[in-house]
Amino acid sequence: SQLTTESAKSQETVSAESSQPTEEVDKNLARTKVLSVVAEIRAKFQATFTENVEIFERAIASLEIGTLDNKLRQEAQDQAHKLVGSLGTLGFPKGSELARQLEHLFKVENILNPGAAPQIEVLVNLLQHIFDLPPTESDNQAVSGVAEQRRLLIIDDDTLLSDRIEIAASDWGLQVEVTHSLQGARNLIFQQPPDAILLDLSSPETKENRLAFLAELRRQKPEILVMVISEHNQLSDRVEVARLGTSGFLSKSIPPVDLLKAVALLLDQTGSVEAKVMVVDDDVHLLAALKMILQPWGFQITTLDEPQNFWEVLEATSPDLLILDVEMPSYSGIELCLAVRNDLRWSQLPVLFLTA
Repeated sequence: SQLTTESAKSQETVSAESSQPTEEVDKNLARTKVLSVVAEIRAKFQATFTENVEIFERAIASLEIGTLDNKLRQEAQDQAHKLVGSLGTLGFPKGSELARQLEHLFKVENILNPGAAPQIEVLVNLLQHIFDLPPTESDNQAVSGVAEQRRLLIIDDDTLLSDRIEIAASDWGLQVEVTHSLQGARNLIFQQPPDAILLDLSSPETKENRLAFLAELRRQKPEILVMVISEHNQLSDRVEVARLGTSGFLSKSIPPVDLLKAVALLLDQTGSVEAKVMVVDDDVHLLAALKMILQPWGFQITTLDEPQNFWEVLEATSPDLLILDVEMPSYSGIELCLAVRNDLRWSQLPVLFLTA
């Protein structure tokens, strides 16, 4: 097979002392770029923050003298709604919560309640000092979460081989778990499905049991990539495991570093397609943040801050994923999703919702 050929070739060119793989270097660069981008967006947002909250001060002044009209009230409510998302995204959850409370108070059913004006004034004052607090580490956690190691489950009673693979795995961005039995594998898969499985076909357990396990995996977890290793290079075994949907057949004589290279190559091939993502939100700051954060990870991002133009942009971009803000002027995210689901061309398009 092609994978086996690639692995055989790599035996001549790759040694156990090989340098850090390009994939891991790319991930480190992406992490650094994302953190830099978040810091840059945060600085720009802070520089214009006074202008963003000025509308609240105008609304307070009008409310205190009884001249607050519905237009200004709605503008203040919309601005508070945008700040809920922007401050949360940029690592200021306390500021996001203050903005959420402001949005609630500016709603038409609450704005004339006794004590609304002083409550709004207190919240605005607290909001203006939100940058005196250090941002949380949520951006670092989010980045590390996206770039976490991929998990490889090895099902093999050959502890010498599995130990050697485990030692070399960190250089390939792989976290290895080892089990010596099929039941142990079932337990681990149930607890947390791995990204890939390396199954030894030449084990004391009967080959029939292992083939039955492969069939079980195909039915229940078809998304998991499975590669088979064996001491016996028999055509009948190769045909049988290929019928069961495995992604590769490798000889156990191949050095551990080459086994890992084959696994990493397979994982990279399945994740190499650049997905197109369309994000719709009336908050331009949040759109800019999402675009700059997601792009380093290989996504094509299209943003839209005017829901009225949604359908034209949807048809022009043909996204693989749609991210919608729930509350927007003109059309809500729920309404846009209903329109998408009502068209047969887009009825299966995955949709995520952003909500304050």
